[in-house]
Amino acid sequence: MLRAADQNHPDRRDVVLCDAHDAAHPRLLRPLEGSGPAAFLGRDLIGYITLKGGGPSSTSDQFTSVLSTLNLATGQNAELASSPGEALAAGWSADGANTAYFTDFGGVHHYWLKRGGAAPTEFGTPAQVFGRGGVPDDESLVAFSHDGQYVLVVDTSVNRLQAFRTSDAALVYAAPSGGAGGFRTMAIWLHTADRFYFRNNNGVYQWDASSGISSFIPGLLWSTPTLTTDDRVVAYALGTNSTPHVETRVISSGATTTFAPWRDDPIFVAPMPHVKTQSRFTRNDVGRAGFGLYRAHRRY
Repeated sequence: MLRAADQNHPDRRDVVLCDAHDAAHPRLLRPLEGSGPAAFLGRDLIGYITLKGGGPSSTSDQFTSVLSTLNLATGQNAELASSPGEALAAGWSADGANTAYFTDFGGVHHYWLKRGGAAPTEFGTPAQVFGRGGVPDDESLVAFSHDGQYVLVVDTSVNRLQAFRTSDAALVYAAPSGGAGGFRTMAIWLHTADRFYFRNNNGVYQWDASSGISSFIPGLLWSTPTLTTDDRVVAYALGTNSTPHVETRVISSGATTTFAPWRDDPIFVAPMPHVKTQSRFTRNDVGRAGFGLYRAHRRY
């Protein structure tokens, strides 16, 4: 899925679906216009959050975030639940049964978990947002583990990286915040284990449901990491102290490959075993129906 980014028409909020098997005929998804986070829940089903109420100059407490689905085969969309405030990030479990997201309501972030057909309930503790400018290390992420047993929340605007058990919303890990380590950010779950990676200013760490937290790759300051489906290779952007570029790393050996400069946001798409480097595009959401490309540099 691609979202319009037109400097001459900032009011445009089109969402376009591109099929890798029919790239010449992109499809405009009108129900998703102006929507927030979105993801593929199946071959023909998209989960997304749309905003209702408010207007261009409204504050976040004047919006309602509505959890919805769109069936691509029938064109039907359904509203499943709603929460007060503006949704900033969302994640769906692999089977589409559970959803987690967080909203801003009047400068306070609230965290919501919807399990099956039940109504969303708050989990974690609300967090007050204090004003500051954005930085390249910022991340807003909600993501489930591969089996849906855990959900990870990264919200650097309130210095939060926490993991919860889905079944009872119990906190299982909370990263330290602030200090010399800086932000705990740029996290990603493995596809084959209940384990995620993230980094701070000292390098990459890993949290495992069985063994807990440990250092993984000291000194590596990656951004926007992505893993192959077998978790054998990770690709990421680098650029804190050098020309921004993309690098891949074989997890088992540490062997790295560097790609052309001025690129970021790498994306692996099965069955391709590598990152495509020839093409560029601006994208916001890429699911199982996306392309294996990465966009031109924009972050640094």
